[in-house]
Amino acid sequence: MKSLNEIDIHGGLVPLLGQGRIIGGTFVPITSVPWTCSQQYLGSHRCGCAIISPTAALTAAHCANRLPGNGFYIRAGSDTKNRDGQLYQTRDVAIHPQFNENQPRA
Repeated sequence: MKSLNEIDIHGGLVPLLGQGRIIGGTFVPITSVPWTCSQQYLGSHRCGCAIISPTAALTAAHCANRLPGNGFYIRAGSDTKNRDGQLYQTRDVAIHPQFNENQPRA
């Protein structure tokens, strides 16, 4: 496990797709979508996320809301959520100021 303090998670509003899975999707190798990552909390996959800059990744706000910021990791460079690639500990978690957990999701 790598412990670089260079990746932040910035929450945003993203529609929830199915029950933890993308319905009707197909496998895509990570080399085709290298910005795609696994957002993990306390060792378990929580949500998908995307690298948006050398120091930031974006995920849905509901994936980080109400959780302490010190347990988040990003797994990058892997086709799977629990092995391979590199695991980075996050430095900061920011929830979009307009996020409303009581608002219905698309």
